[in-house]
Amino acid sequence: MKFSDGFWLNKKNYDVKYACHNYRTVCDEKSVRCTAAPYIVYNRGMTLGGPNLEVTVSSVMENVIKVTIVHFKGSADGTPGFELFCDDEFKPEITETEEYAELVSGETKAVIKKGPVWDISFEFRGVILTHNGTKSTSYITEDEHSTQLRVASYRNSRPWDSAYKGSTFLREQLSLDVGENIYGFGEK
Repeated sequence: MKFSDGFWLNKKNYDVKYACHNYRTVCDEKSVRCTAAPYIVYNRGMTLGGPNLEVTVSSVMENVIKVTIVHFKGSADGTPGFELFCDDEFKPEITETEEYAELVSGETKAVIKKGPVWDISFEFRGVILTHNGTKSTSYITEDEHSTQLRVASYRNSRPWDSAYKGSTFLREQLSLDVGENIYGFGEK
């Protein structure tokens, strides 16, 4: 779905919150987990006022980097799924400094900036492949009335027959040049 009207405006009836501050980064032996807020966080109490996203960067085998974005972890998963073939013994190299955390898997690397800027870059053999930055990782909510109308038009039913809540979406955008393609998203 398209949620924007150009780069600066959002579509009517959609509230878009962009990840803008990586305010907590936790590294373990297999992953880097970030907590992203849609505004700059000056104290822990500020994390209560909006959607916080958990972004996990990990590697399941050499030269493969996996990114998972979660909001409200623990709910029932009703989405289609497929089996991932992973090397459970594989451990990437993880380095953490004051400014960034870095996950290296073979010749592939993800660099996650810390602090009041949201940026994750992906490199292969020292060349930047892509990155996500400002306005790239988003939590989007649709107002309840728009959801009812959209669902009703899909089902040819009346919107007042069921109680629908507003829909929510997660969006991730990567910087690409014209003509570039990305493979490996689990699609056909």
